[in-house]
Amino acid sequence: MNLRPTPSEERWLALARRLRRSPRVAFFAERTGGWRTANLPSRCTFFALGLVAAGMIAIIVDRLGPTGAVAIAGIVSLAIAEWLIVNRRHFGSGIEEALEVAGLTTLAYECWRHLGSTRVGTSESIAACLLGAALVIAGMRLLNPLFTTLAVLAFLLALKASALAEGLLCYSVGIGALAAGAYRFRRPSHDLMLDYLVVVMPVAGRLPPVSGAAHMPHLLRSCCAWPARRTSCVDSLVFLWKRGLSPGAASCCSSP
Repeated sequence: MNLRPTPSEERWLALARRLRRSPRVAFFAERTGGWRTANLPSRCTFFALGLVAAGMIAIIVDRLGPTGAVAIAGIVSLAIAEWLIVNRRHFGSGIEEALEVAGLTTLAYECWRHLGSTRVGTSESIAACLLGAALVIAGMRLLNPLFTTLAVLAFLLALKASALAEGLLCYSVGIGALAAGAYRFRRPSHDLMLDYLVVVMPVAGRLPPVSGAAHMPHLLRSCCAWPARRTSCVDSLVFLWKRGLSPGAASCCSSP
């Protein structure tokens, strides 16, 4: 049982993708070991569908109401992703990547709720570390360079260093990836991981601090701080739902 394509099979899959040929063609099928892949538009579409499926799993498990519903939803998404990879032999198809990263980030969110959500001042760092851990596991399991690059950015955010220190770290990672590119890797995905770091890290180091804070761009900061805002929003909606709005309250809310 192969958990992923061999280096030789991955190279043939990359060649088929570059030539815009289906890996199911007889010439490639006998060299790719039956692994399935998708071109970029199909991969993005299936990735979006995978995220929708992961969201539906979370909603269904939450409706059933068992203890630890969030963790159960994450484990179910991971199990489906691994089934698609091992049994159906999907590699870079999009849907298994979405389910895998959704399951891991869901488990990371559950860990954040128990470990860091009540620690003032460190909650954002813990969220960034857990997000980075989930992304690096998904990236190494799926050989996805986008996930590994986002993991590096999340870990840099968790450091909460000065703007100069973070800029130097970004440039250092980019230079290290460029130097490591001289080594000949057997897997194309390992080369792509380094290529992404070479391109992204200098750009991340060049971006100015946001609102005077010496941290990473605001988009990544918002993603890491999102669980806290999500929890407060959900609590407010639950309170309003339980209370109910009378006609008088509704008219009061609608008046200027």
